[in-house]
Amino acid sequence: MEPLPLARALAVVNAVLVGAAVGVAQRAYDAPGGSRRLRTWTVLTAGAGAGLVASDAVWEAATRSHAAPPAPDVVLAAPEAGLLVGHLAVVAVAAPVWLAGRGVPDRLRRRGVRRPHHLLAVALGVSWTVAAARVEWTHARERTAALDL
Repeated sequence: MEPLPLARALAVVNAVLVGAAVGVAQRAYDAPGGSRRLRTWTVLTAGAGAGLVASDAVWEAATRSHAAPPAPDVVLAAPEAGLLVGHLAVVAVAAPVWLAGRGVPDRLRRRGVRRPHHLLAVALGVSWTVAAARVEWTHARERTAALDL
């Protein structure tokens, strides 16, 4: 597979994976008991992390022959640094929204919604996927441009 389509496919997979993880984490608030919720979050974090590592391994294996050798003084390559900054920006924007919306489940419950976190999980997962998609797409373009083709 050519590097750019592969990078774009991996970007879509990564954005959907992270969005689904955020949605399931929100849904876990309806799980009874704190230990069960913590177990769900731990398994979810490990699964999402493994998926992202596998995605990176696919990229490395597919582009090993095209990759330029890293400079000895570079700690984090430019595409990865951009990815890190982009995801930190998404988290920085989401944190105030999360804090402001903490009373939303109670208001939904008073209006008759039986499991409000299920409804919020869909909204949160989709919006996080959309926000992460732009970051991942930019990362795919930068990653492909960094190759020595």
